[in-house]
Amino acid sequence: MNDIVENYDVLPFGGLFGDTHLARILEQIIADPFEEYTLKTLAELAEVSSPTVRKDLKHLTSLGILIKDSRDRQHPVYRVNTSCKRYLALTFLAYAVTDDRIGTSCMDDVIASYYDSVLRDRYEHHDAVGNYHRTLESASNDSELSLDSFRATGCFEEESVPEPFAASA
Repeated sequence: MNDIVENYDVLPFGGLFGDTHLARILEQIIADPFEEYTLKTLAELAEVSSPTVRKDLKHLTSLGILIKDSRDRQHPVYRVNTSCKRYLALTFLAYAVTDDRIGTSCMDDVIASYYDSVLRDRYEHHDAVGNYHRTLESASNDSELSLDSFRATGCFEEESVPEPFAASA
């Protein structure tokens, strides 16, 4: 069993998505989300053919993970949409795989940093003594999931509506 786990550790995302071309591309863009990627660059990095990468880039763009810049129509550039929650989840997953493999707590540190810099003000307020309290109203509002809330994120195009919401679209 330990040999099986060790084999998966060398695969993108610990083998969770298998050894697919899409997983290799995701691994590259999550590892360096501030890079500008071209079709050729990703094909070389992921060791995948250009037609396959083109198809994957279209898919990742439709999911909102990548943003396509077509100013140069011959050689468009792709950037990671760092405001997309899917990007964030994949980043957390990449840290989790590393933590499991080498016994660190990087994911915990990244989540704590994300909470401090992005979420704390939304979920907590200060009382007169400086203590933090969770705001019940914002907690209950955030727990309501609807198709409109998914659309409002701007993180995907209409044809990639998450499965549970597709029937109500």
